Amino acid sequence: MIVLPSLFSNFGKKFLLFLFLSLLWSGPVTNTMENIERTSASLLCGAELAANQTQELMQRAGTPLFSSLDKIREIGRNALAAAGRIRSFIDTLTESARHVARTLRNVLHFLVDIGDVCNEQLGTPFRKCWALFSEARGNCDELLGEFSFLCDIVDGFRPLCHLARAGELFCTIPSYIARHLKERLEAPVVAAFARIRRELEFNFSASVTYDVAANSTRSLQEITQDIMSEVSSRIHVFQQLGKPIAYAGFVLLLLSFIRAVQYRRKYLCDLNFDNIYITRTFEELERQVSSQGGASVLPLTPREAKIYLTPFSFRLNAKEKRLVLQDVISVFRHLVLGSLVVALDFLVFWLLDQVHHLVEEDVVARAPVLVRVAVNGTGYASDIFRDLVASFNILQQGNITVISRKCLLVPSEPDRTTCFILGFLLGLALLLSLTRGFVQRCRRLICARCYPERELGRLRHLRQQILDQRRTLGLALRSQMPFLTTYISRKQTERLLAKASCGDGNYLTVKYD
Repeated sequence: MIVLPSLFSNFGKKFLLFLFLSLLWSGPVTNTMENIERTSASLLCGAELAANQTQELMQRAGTPLFSSLDKIREIGRNALAAAGRIRSFIDTLTESARHVARTLRNVLHFLVDIGDVCNEQLGTPFRKCWALFSEARGNCDELLGEFSFLCDIVDGFRPLCHLARAGELFCTIPSYIARHLKERLEAPVVAAFARIRRELEFNFSASVTYDVAANSTRSLQEITQDIMSEVSSRIHVFQQLGKPIAYAGFVLLLLSFIRAVQYRRKYLCDLNFDNIYITRTFEELERQVSSQGGASVLPLTPREAKIYLTPFSFRLNAKEKRLVLQDVISVFRHLVLGSLVVALDFLVFWLLDQVHHLVEEDVVARAPVLVRVAVNGTGYASDIFRDLVASFNILQQGNITVISRKCLLVPSEPDRTTCFILGFLLGLALLLSLTRGFVQRCRRLICARCYPERELGRLRHLRQQILDQRRTLGLALRSQMPFLTTYISRKQTERLLAKASCGDGNYLTVKYD
């Protein structure tokens, strides 16, 4: 029985707020995540569709380039054959030039060598004659001694040796011819061969680069599926967080039961625990003690009335006011949170719904201006340029669907019934927060009904506590103001006389300022 007031007070408010959060999570939050997931799926669908159309367009545009590539390959093969023939021609010319050069070199070497041989052979008689006259002059000088001047006759006949050099004239002609050829013919021939070499030295290279990179480790569909699985896993984490909330209600019930057991134990063991209520039983005990001549407690002073109150009083003490204020603030905090989440859910739905209504037809991206290019002429180059222009025309005329009805987003509409239930739960939580102090008083009433003897002992303790507080206050006043002792005694006597004359508890209350 003690659990029921707890359920309809603080724990009831917490349980309602827990239901509010659970419903908020399973309703607007889940719907918002569903719309986000649908939006992601729609965007990825549109991207995949555009990529597929772009890939198809590129394949169509690349088809003419394949024929141009074949022409380029044919040109390369023809150029290679022509280069082979040119290489053979150059090799023949080079060999011919080398043969001519070798012939001229041999002629020059022959002329030079024949001159040297001729000079060496025909110059021997002159040298022998000259050596003979030189030897005769030496012998003459040795024999005549003082009369060596007579030997000058020998020197007079020495020039006759020059007659032997008449044959050397024939050796001078080849040497002259060789020197003349070297001076007149060597430089022009070398320059001519160098010019021929420069004319025939050339590089012929043909480089063709045609690279189309359209490879990928994974297809676009696989990438899209990976992105969607990642988005779903992120959202699934939030969905998994909502599952433990379903079991939190049982935990709250268990805590409520534990709090009820703790309240019962404190009620039975601690006389000061929650013992501030002036009940009807307390009034009966007060009349019984007063009739036996005991000190009276009622009526309470204004200061005591702020602390002790009746169970059915609409007035709250300071502690109850503080708890009610905290609960109301908590409810309004949940109200702000729920309002933001619900507003976000409706805002996302409204935006996606506007997109859904505005984009009901396919949105196709087309070229704003078409440019036609014509290629005139014949030959390989003109054919290649025509293929390039054909690819350009295909790219111009290609249309790419940016937004398709196949990928059109259908948003999930928020559940208005859930919103009304959320408001109803917050209203109940606010009501329980405002009536928390009154409902919690029922716990003491239940304990008093179940344990009347213990309740009587607690009331006696409360009565004695009030008397002790008054006695302590009176002693403090007497110690501070001795002149009031006589006045207070007289007033107590008047109250006793009034009690004896009335007998109904209508006492004179004196207020000391």
